[in-house]
Amino acid sequence: MSSDSLLAERVFILRKLRDLGGAAYFEDICAASKLPDSLVHRVLLECAQQGLVTVEEEVFQLVELTDKGKATLERGLPEYLLAKTVLHSGGQLPLQDALKAAGIEDRKEQEAAIGWLIRRQLGRLQRTDKEVLVIVAHLPHDELYNLLNKVSTKAVLFKELTDEEKSAIDMLRRRGLVKISSKIKRFYRITEQGLKDAQKEVPPVVTRLTPELIRSGAWRRCVFARYDVSALPPLPSYGFLHPYLEFLDQIREFLVSRGFEEIEGRLVETEFWNFDVLFQPQDHPARELHDTLKVLKPRDKGPLPSEHLLKSVMKMHERYWKYRYDIDVARRLILRSQTTATTINAIVGRRPPFKLFTIGRVYRHDKIDSRHLVEFYQCDGVMGYYGASFKDLLRFFRDLANYLGLEVRFFPGYFPFTEPSVEGYVKHPTLGWVECLPGGLFRREILKALDVDCPVIAWALGLERLFMAMYNIDDIRLLFTDKLGKGVDRGISW
Repeated sequence: MSSDSLLAERVFILRKLRDLGGAAYFEDICAASKLPDSLVHRVLLECAQQGLVTVEEEVFQLVELTDKGKATLERGLPEYLLAKTVLHSGGQLPLQDALKAAGIEDRKEQEAAIGWLIRRQLGRLQRTDKEVLVIVAHLPHDELYNLLNKVSTKAVLFKELTDEEKSAIDMLRRRGLVKISSKIKRFYRITEQGLKDAQKEVPPVVTRLTPELIRSGAWRRCVFARYDVSALPPLPSYGFLHPYLEFLDQIREFLVSRGFEEIEGRLVETEFWNFDVLFQPQDHPARELHDTLKVLKPRDKGPLPSEHLLKSVMKMHERYWKYRYDIDVARRLILRSQTTATTINAIVGRRPPFKLFTIGRVYRHDKIDSRHLVEFYQCDGVMGYYGASFKDLLRFFRDLANYLGLEVRFFPGYFPFTEPSVEGYVKHPTLGWVECLPGGLFRREILKALDVDCPVIAWALGLERLFMAMYNIDDIRLLFTDKLGKGVDRGISW
């Protein structure tokens, strides 16, 4: 931009400051000039360097709501919701019933509600022989909620609060509901030289030549703004792959680089492949409606495997589980609850060596909360070769954990279709140790039924939990939203 246009901007802002009494805060100057804040700040900085204005800076602490505080403001503080629910129910309720009636389902929120209920003396707990009761006699006004509302409606300076309010703000800050930010407020005062410059006459600066300027001849008295044609244009807004999908590709890259072949399977499976061939008896509790989603339309029965395989599995169940095997149950269609149904199908009669994996959706009849989903990704894999051992499985899990930058530890586990079995835990920065690496060696009874004559290592990956541990996410529901941001793939913890 030309020096004439810079001079015009400087004179214009100096005049506004003069009209404000010769001294004003930065925000008032911006409001009076109706120019962008960035432009006013740049011009005032130049004026201060040239001695046209003086600037005084005041540092103050501003109280603001966090995202958690905004959500709490909409719903209410959990301890007050709990106390209010109990009081409206007669002043006494079993603890679990009270939490459910108040709509407090998250484990952390439940703990906070109970703890703050007692700490704020809104109620008390009384243990009986059968249950724990919540007792609330009366309910005062929620001063903490009123303070949250006050912070949300206007700028609140920490120094202007009473001692009681400061103590309450400190409590809300420790609960993560408010934050105290240091802000700088600038006060500008025009100097004698600045008053002289404000008297200068400068031609108007225009950015666009209009027909009216040409007809009137006013263009002769104007200064036209110069444009820097070498300046970079604004960066375009473009889409990018969801961070969780990038993580799935990262897992694929790790497995393929170690000689695995990716396979695909069906979302709708028969109970034979989802349960029977995996040595789970047909009366196992996991098959009940509360765990498995059954398919009713367009049909509820699927095809059976080869007669030889069916008889082998039937013989295995009747010999070891001691019950009469039901073919109709084996034919029932369900939404697969584990991708092991895909890998076990792929190794039937396959000659070693082989290393296979699959990544796909599985379905469970769960209640959605911060730890559970009804639909999620799972990765299953198998490694079959002569000499395969339990040590190979542990080494594989350690290699994967090192690749993802996670700590890992192992504990003995139990699964119906593997023996020996292990449960691998990784370290989550907030939640601690979480189980997400189950595995083992397929039982000999299963391998015999499948006509596989070598040891087979079977493993699974809790993909959501691994991703949450890598990026310090404590709510699984965030993985399927647009709230993660691009920072996740750069290794930023959220």
